[in-house]
Amino acid sequence: MRWFPRPTSPKLRSGEKALVTLDTFGSGVSFDAVVAAVDPAETVAGDVGAYGVKLQFVKDDARVKSGMTANISIATGDAKA
Repeated sequence: MRWFPRPTSPKLRSGEKALVTLDTFGSGVSFDAVVAAVDPAETVAGDVGAYGVKLQFVKDDARVKSGMTANISIATGDAKA
């Protein structure tokens, strides 16, 4: 689950393409993913509203482990979230 701030979240839709890099491998190794789900309700933490977003990797890769830190770029029409 990744949290996106309130101004970005309305642009996110299931099925949108995402590109994921994992800190373990550096920026030179990327993984294709798609938005699997966007939480319908906002979560507020520290006076900041955000929406949970779940991604699904396009291909399984044994190198990817739960808990790895990721950087995510999601194409949302003509802008990136």
